[in-house]
This record gives sequence, structure tokens and C-alpha cells, in this order.
Amino acid sequence: MPVQLESEILFYRMDLFQEKGIEPPATFDDLAAAAQALHAPDKRLSGIGLRGKGAAATSMFSSFLYGFGGDWLDQNKNPTLTTPEAIAAFKYYGDLARNSGPRGAENNSWPENVALFQQGSLAMFVDASVFKVNVEDPSKSQVAGKVGYAVLPKGPVAQDPASFVWGISISSQSKHKEAAWYFIQWATSKPQTLELLKRGIPVARTSTWSDPSYTAESNKQFDQVQQQSIALSKHTYNPPVVSVAEVRDAIGPVIIAAIQGKDVAAAAEKANNDVKNIIATSG
Repeated sequence: MPVQLESEILFYRMDLFQEKGIEPPATFDDLAAAAQALHAPDKRLSGIGLRGKGAAATSMFSSFLYGFGGDWLDQNKNPTLTTPEAIAAFKYYGDLARNSGPRGAENNSWPENVALFQQGSLAMFVDASVFKVNVEDPSKSQVAGKVGYAVLPKGPVAQDPASFVWGISISSQSKHKEAAWYFIQWATSKPQTLELLKRGIPVARTSTWSDPSYTAESNKQFDQVQQQSIALSKHTYNPPVVSVAEVRDAIGPVIIAAIQGKDVAAAAEKANNDVKNIIATSG
């Protein structure tokens, strides 16, 4: 049963956008242009933060893959990492991180990018909507109150921001299934999810988002972006396979190769074969 429902969104510095006269990007081309315009390494400011750290980067790369019209698998459950759409997505993502991101972007995941954004060292970053609570915390974030939120821009083929669902299930081996079911009903109830939402956790229960005790003080831009992103999302972030961790480990090196400006096609070919073998043994 879903408890938490995050979306992949764009966090940006409203003050920097205003200074440069830049509008929130609507397309991938706009995103690259904005990142380059805001990139100022001499001022210790990078245009954009993207995950680049191997397997962890696949989560955020997924929306770019979908935006270029690609996918992890075809209808026959064969990996599709070498298609023109996938190669274009890898190259775009890598070029964006390399040309407009912080040095060593291939070593960064969400902890690094969130921290850099909090410190005022990123003009934008792409990640899960749950990190609103981090960037708006005035005790830890130097940019609290200056943060804007936007739906992930549209790619050449689609606008399909990935969704991230966290849920609770009951083990088939449980000796207390009835008690577990009562717990799930309590944990996913409106009163409990309302408490989570007020603490900054994007919840899955739709009615909670419109509760007056939340909307009275909520960030309306963030709320709109979250709901619009979920409405647009057609995929989750993970490849639909049994051995998710192994497959993510196999795909990660392609993203690193793209960021480092190496041979993306060769890296994708290797990853495609590795994923095919993983699926053959585990499903």
C-alpha cells in the first residue's frame, strides 16, 4: 500500500533566474541553455546538479530516457540501452552534467547535490520532490525562501517525470497478518499522512494534499508541481526487473562514461549485454 509518492522535479534559484531574466525551462533545450547561462565556476556556482554516481544516477536519468522516447526494456523484456533514443539520452545527460555541473559530477548523488544547493553552489538541481524539506530548512539551507519548483521539462519525444513510490506490504510468512493489516490502515490513514505532509514528506493519499490545515500554509508552487508531475508520470524510476540492484549497477557505468565524455555507445553495448544476462538468470 503506497504511503509516500515522490516525483522527479526541478529545483531552481528564483533570485538567480530573475537576475538573468530566465524563465523556468519548458524543454530539454531550455534546460541546457539555462544551465549554461547560470554556470559560473569562477563564482563557485554551477549551472545544474545531476546525479552521476553509478547506480544511484539511474533514478534521475530515467526521466531523461523517457523524455527521449526510450525505455529500459522492449515489449519482449529485452534491454534497450543501445537504441538511438537511449544513446541520445545518455549523451544529453552526460553533456549537461559535464558542461554545466560541478567538477566530479560522476561522484555525486543526492546527498552531495542537496548539500551543494543548500550552500548556494548550484543554480538548479534535478531530484526527488522529498528534498523540498531540506532546501527550505533555514537552519541548514542558505537558499531557503529563494527556491522555485518546476515540472521536469519536456524532452524531444515526451514529458514523463518518473515517480517514486514507497509502500508497506505484509510478508507472506507473517504470523500476524491481521494485525499487520490494521497497522497499514492506520499508517496510510488521512490523519497520519497529514502529519507526514506537514513535515515535508510527499504522501500518496490525494485528499491529504487538499486538506485546509495543510493548504493554509503550504507552498502552492510546490504543490502544483508535485501534482502535475504525478499526473504526467507514466513510469517509475526503476527498470522493471527482479534483480533491480544488479541491473542498476550494470547501467551506472554508461552514465559515468557519458559524463566523462567517453565512448557512450561502447559502454551502452556492454551494459545491454550485462543486463540481458542478469534478466536471463533472474527474470
